Amino acid sequence: MGNNIGWNLGSLVYDLFTGKIDQQLHSDVLSALGEVDGLTIDEFGCGTGILTSRFPSTAIVRAVDYSPRAIVRAREKTNGSVDFRVMDFYEEQPQGYQPDRIVACRSLYHEDLSLSLGILSRHLGEGGEVIIAHPTEKWLKYVTPKLTGKRRFNPTQLVKSMGRLANHFSVPYSLFSREEFEMSGREFFDGVSVEPAAFDTHHLVRLSKRK
Repeated sequence: MGNNIGWNLGSLVYDLFTGKIDQQLHSDVLSALGEVDGLTIDEFGCGTGILTSRFPSTAIVRAVDYSPRAIVRAREKTNGSVDFRVMDFYEEQPQGYQPDRIVACRSLYHEDLSLSLGILSRHLGEGGEVIIAHPTEKWLKYVTPKLTGKRRFNPTQLVKSMGRLANHFSVPYSLFSREEFEMSGREFFDGVSVEPAAFDTHHLVRLSKRK
């Protein structure tokens, strides 16, 4: 994924730019995970650990991120209960076992969706499931500052919006469609489901493999 200086700088302020969309998205991801007592979860692209800290303590969690600084901040949120790894999951994945669940929340940055899903499929254990949260076109309205309209001007919200927008353009996403996820998903998985999440600003993708 290239030089991680930008990722490290972003991790210093990332938590300041979270809002109700992010909170709802994390809740939707956790709901999709379902019952995970005793299961192994690998989170790819854990960032500063906001979602990671909400995983049930009864699950066995490994969390990966490219930014060492983000991992430091994530560890502060989880009290040593998560096995964190600094790595680019496009280049390498945690070894030792194949997880029951993989979570990738806004972390598929590669423009080749089949490449991303192929990596996730090879890493996932038999009978496992992948949960992906990925931005849609509607998400751009959320990251774009609102300077006009009937809403009252709010300097704090403006700064947050500008921060989200800067982060989006520094690490841009390919905004894949539902159909693209369904088509690419069927290349590697037995079960494919794509639903709206976080007020329609994201796709919530569930990919499963038979035992």
